[in-house]
Amino acid sequence: MVPDDQGGFFEINLSNTALEPQHAMQIELGTRSQVEDVLHRGDLAEVDLSIYAMQAEDEIGFDLGSFSYANLGRTDHRGIELTTAYSPAARLRVDAGYSWTRAEFGSNYTSGDVTGKQINNVPKHSVRAGVDYSFKRASLRMSVRHVRRQYADEANEVPIPDYTVVDLKGSFSVAAEELYVRIHNLLDASYSPAGYVGPGSDGAPIALFYPAPGRGVDVGLRIRL
Repeated sequence: MVPDDQGGFFEINLSNTALEPQHAMQIELGTRSQVEDVLHRGDLAEVDLSIYAMQAEDEIGFDLGSFSYANLGRTDHRGIELTTAYSPAARLRVDAGYSWTRAEFGSNYTSGDVTGKQINNVPKHSVRAGVDYSFKRASLRMSVRHVRRQYADEANEVPIPDYTVVDLKGSFSVAAEELYVRIHNLLDASYSPAGYVGPGSDGAPIALFYPAPGRGVDVGLRIRL
């Protein structure tokens, strides 16, 4: 059951026993390098770069035309992923990354001509960064992630708003025990990581976005045996 725009619900059946297997051909190239003494004081920098291209046949995805999982036809995927890390001091580490993803519908998409459009709910740009600091028995990490340019529909007419999320993690160890605390969505940002366009109660299409959880705290204890 999915909520509509009138305070009610409508039913969607996601199952599909007629699905064909998905097949894909992918090529990926990557490189990794470490550069020491970047600032002539014993520092260490790491850089990872990968480039990939994939063509999928009979890709399985969510088809809004039938409101069920279906074979979407051919899709083309291209992307670049870059990750860097830098340690300016023995206890400090800074890392950053960027992903560019181009995932396009092919010409034989089952629910209309959206050739060359970005597959819905797949962001084109994702940027992330983090800082780690280690103490004698404790560690602290803060990370941030920014996502932009994704759409709720196949025609790319309904954008999902860009968003930024900050997380915080800390841990403290004594002998074989480790106490950790994770704070998800530290700034309590209001955002939607996904969405789709579906029919309203009057049959007209409406955009529905899935809200992400607000600030959350996890506390746990690990014991190494």
